[in-house]
Amino acid sequence: MFSGISKFLRIGITLILIVVIYSKISLTGMFSRIIYADPALIFLAGIFYGLGQYLSIIKWRLFLRSINNKTPTTDLVRAYLIGMFVNTFGIGTVGGDVARALSMPKEEEGGRSRILATVIADRVHGLLVLISIGAISLILIRPNEVPDYIPIGLVIGVILISLVLLITPKLLSKKLAEKSWYKGKIKGIIEGFPRNPETIIKATLVSLLFHTIQIFMAVIIFSSLANPIDVGLAFRSIPFVNAASALPLSINGLGIREAVSVYMLRPSGVSSEISVSFAAVWLLIVTIVSGIGGLIVTQNYKISLSEFKQENKN
Repeated sequence: MFSGISKFLRIGITLILIVVIYSKISLTGMFSRIIYADPALIFLAGIFYGLGQYLSIIKWRLFLRSINNKTPTTDLVRAYLIGMFVNTFGIGTVGGDVARALSMPKEEEGGRSRILATVIADRVHGLLVLISIGAISLILIRPNEVPDYIPIGLVIGVILISLVLLITPKLLSKKLAEKSWYKGKIKGIIEGFPRNPETIIKATLVSLLFHTIQIFMAVIIFSSLANPIDVGLAFRSIPFVNAASALPLSINGLGIREAVSVYMLRPSGVSSEISVSFAAVWLLIVTIVSGIGGLIVTQNYKISLSEFKQENKN
């Protein structure tokens, strides 16, 4: 029931945002910019997106290795591509994250719960790194329209959340152990969050490179639309655009990416039409890349959600 309500809300949010945003721009002007966009630059942006996904697979493998998961690389890539496909053609990112865990081979009792925990940890870690990039960029560049306390508050918030994520699983596992609840699915979920400093540092470095590539991908897309933006503006705006659109609040970030792009870029002189065109091209690239990858592997996808629930009962 909750899942049905959640999907209904996402569809509603998506439709409302699309109607509000697209009613305030010239659709003819937007489509004209997209149609006459430089195809070579769009192709290059697609290459950047694909490279970023490769780095994301490497990062997830670090999280999996932290729970001693030795899944072969081919199965890992297959699971990730399935997750990308469901993210793009499903309702929000949660479905894709679950599909990624479902399509991994189960190694032991509660194994998929541990894998799902690494997916969640990967998602949360990526968002924290992304927000940190944007906040630090705001501090270094200091645009006049943004009060100093906002980026500083964001950095402090990221630090506090990171500390909570590092400390809470350890305290929780100890408490559960004392009450003899430390078994099965609960044990898997707790152990799925890495606490090894080396793993976290490596994952952070890979994530920094991944998000930097995505920021430059945005720069390329704006150039393809004959409206180039400087790298500084991209670093202080695109991280927040990507972070907001990654949240499971609408269908594949539709409406949210456009709204946040307009909000973040308008103070710097980028028109709403250009911002919405950028969001449309970004979605087009993601859809094409995810569609190609997903269609290659989804025909072998045989694990159902009911099976996942059955396998992970205590």
